[in-house]
Amino acid sequence: MGKAKKILLISLISILFILFLIFHFVNNISINTFSLVYISTSLIFLVISLLIFKVELKFKEVAIITALGLLIRFSFINTEPVGSEDIYRYIWDGKVQANSINPYLYTANDSALVDLHSEILPSKLNFAHMKTIYFPLSQWFFYIGYTLSGEDVWGYKLLLFIAELLTIIFLYFLIKKRNSELKYLLFYVLAPLPIIHFALDGHVDGFGLPLFILSILFYFTNKKILSAILLGLSISIKPVGLVLLP
Repeated sequence: MGKAKKILLISLISILFILFLIFHFVNNISINTFSLVYISTSLIFLVISLLIFKVELKFKEVAIITALGLLIRFSFINTEPVGSEDIYRYIWDGKVQANSINPYLYTANDSALVDLHSEILPSKLNFAHMKTIYFPLSQWFFYIGYTLSGEDVWGYKLLLFIAELLTIIFLYFLIKKRNSELKYLLFYVLAPLPIIHFALDGHVDGFGLPLFILSILFYFTNKKILSAILLGLSISIKPVGLVLLP
């Protein structure tokens, strides 16, 4: 029975990754297709999660599945976002900073920034008539991302991939610290939410997550001042930690 469950788990993981690959090979994905893939991967992940509780996985097996999870994340590094256009705001803010202009001073449509306008920016921005709402620490990542790749998405997404890698590493040490089974790392590695929202659509929340996990890790190692500092840094990127912490 244990072997049958492992085969089923591997089969479901394969289907999960095949569904993610649809985003690479289907051009101009409609909202209906996006929703269908999102719901399908979530349902498959629910079944996978139930199986993870029931199967025994060796370190090597967890490592291979984790590597696949990282590979599918990296495969989206130069893919245009599907479910959100927020990444273009990030790139725009980075571009403004790269030209020695405070991103909080002007809206993207302001005549003072007309020399920075290009074929895609700020035309692809949501709410181009509004000033940026993103916190200063986030702005540093936007600037570095733009410095790496200009208006291409890969520079910013490379930083997000590194953040995801750190999140998985810190979760590994947190699981070891709590004396839990390593297989529970797969709850994050295989989750559709971070893969679609961070790797595909490039949401800024991905930078705050490794700081949040590291904050929890330091809390359990009795380094509570450092834990509080890291939690503060996580919240200063985007205050998602205030929702997750309780």
